[in-house]
Amino acid sequence: HRPPAQDKDQRKGLEQIRVFDIPNTFALNTFLETLRLKIMAQKEEFYKRLRILIIDSLSTVISASCLAGAQYHGGLALMTETARAIKHLTFHHHLATITTSHTVISDRDIGLKPALGETWTSFADKRIAMYFNPIDRKQRIIALTKSNNSATGMAHKFEVGASGLYTMRQCLP
Repeated sequence: HRPPAQDKDQRKGLEQIRVFDIPNTFALNTFLETLRLKIMAQKEEFYKRLRILIIDSLSTVISASCLAGAQYHGGLALMTETARAIKHLTFHHHLATITTSHTVISDRDIGLKPALGETWTSFADKRIAMYFNPIDRKQRIIALTKSNNSATGMAHKFEVGASGLYTMRQCLP
């Protein structure tokens, strides 16, 4: 059993998290603009203290509307608008932003590439890749693959256990 104070601290921490279900790029861009306005207004305590934005599975959200080919021909413009809105929040409102995305196997046999295509590769200032260790499938490897101000190629092995993450050791990719 946890002490009541610890439960109270956990509840307080969870109250500072908000989750939004955003089905497509149009809704994402509307959300980002609303978020920008709420941060600027500084009326709600949540937005006054907001320090991090996490957008999970960005490629899934964007591909639902942008990469539909015949359904919508302005996909690149929508992706650019999304990138601009995210970067604006990051730089002008000092909001740390983490986006997760997917990778696909390159058709040029150069390994993995971003699922959103080569256009999206310049979006992130830092890029990390996380994958299973091919030798020991219980382990995962996380590697810095792009950075404007840090050496790339650094990698760490880790395992996810019942009590959280266990760092194994630094390794080469």
